[in-house]
Amino acid sequence: MSVHKRLSPKGKERWIARWRDPGGKQHSKSFDTRGEAVQWEADQISAAARGNYLPSEMQKLTVKDVFTQWLYHRPLRSASLIQYEYTLNKNLPPIADYKAHELTAADVQKWGAQLRTGRTWIDRKDRGVSETTARNAMRHLNSAMKWAVAEGMIPRNPVVLPKRNDALEPDLIPTAAQIHAVAKGLRAGGVKYTEVKRKGGKPRTNHLRPDPVLADMLTLAAFTGARISELAGLLVSEIDYEAGIIRIRKQLGKEEPRRRVELKTTGSRRDIPIAADVTALLHRHTDGREGNEYLFISATGRPIIHSRAAVKVRRVAEAVGAPNVHFHALRHYFASQLITAGVPIQDVAQVLGHSSAATTLAVYTHVVEGARERVAGAISSAIGSELKSAAVPLHAIGE
Repeated sequence: MSVHKRLSPKGKERWIARWRDPGGKQHSKSFDTRGEAVQWEADQISAAARGNYLPSEMQKLTVKDVFTQWLYHRPLRSASLIQYEYTLNKNLPPIADYKAHELTAADVQKWGAQLRTGRTWIDRKDRGVSETTARNAMRHLNSAMKWAVAEGMIPRNPVVLPKRNDALEPDLIPTAAQIHAVAKGLRAGGVKYTEVKRKGGKPRTNHLRPDPVLADMLTLAAFTGARISELAGLLVSEIDYEAGIIRIRKQLGKEEPRRRVELKTTGSRRDIPIAADVTALLHRHTDGREGNEYLFISATGRPIIHSRAAVKVRRVAEAVGAPNVHFHALRHYFASQLITAGVPIQDVAQVLGHSSAATTLAVYTHVVEGARERVAGAISSAIGSELKSAAVPLHAIGE
């Protein structure tokens, strides 16, 4: 036992405990009583035996320290970096100063609930984030903590991700009539809306100008299932009429200056067949233009900005009574229509840019189940009826 008594210069009795960590480095700490010194030494030995020992410098690390080191320890795509930095700066603050090795699963769950119900550290009126955004923040923290465990910075990962239900609610998929109404509203313009341009300013009523380009972009989304960033980043040269495909190769980034960046995943790189219904639409944006120009451009000749386009669509959608029409909903519409038409799920996954058919199945379970019922009905009506009509009565031998 390496616990020794020592007198301070003023004659006060102190107990010094010494201990060597698994790396051979000696540590010491002084206490008022011998019992405290013995207990500290025993705790260090026990922690080392369980693999939970942390050097003193690691014990000082906060959750923010760990997250920051994880975030910048390797190169990242700009789109990923923006997402992670948003989590760090906007969502992490409630637990940022916790000691990383003391963070518990209960702390993480409480933080997740705060994200969903209201981020009061940003604004008392903040209404919280969506389930998806909250889960993504927890996923980012989970990745950071897993990395920290591997690096020996903390003994365990306290993040337990809630079970995910990817299944899409059928009511969230817009109808063709709703999509047409929104596209028509964008093309015609005139929708009234109110906005406040500065904090504390007076609300102003304005009217949306006609936007046929955004109307076409919305329509193409319904016929391709492409993400808004992919549509905004399309070049004229990526519309291949001869092959009959739209080549999805890059997307428009969110940061200024706007430029094309890598896609969400490698699987997102794909070719989407051109439907005959949108050929004329595409020609309006490709004919007489250079191949390196953006397919969809604003009145000023710049690419379409995601956020502004989404706001315009939302305003028109609300005005025409179709609030569930937005760009990502059109991706769901496209996929559900293909599945309903009997397109194999693996083909739907490929054209959506999903990593696997399992991902597509998880999201569109209810659509697939409906398709199965329709197939079963068709089997019964078409094949079953023929077999029944051709059946010959059977008789037992000897009758």
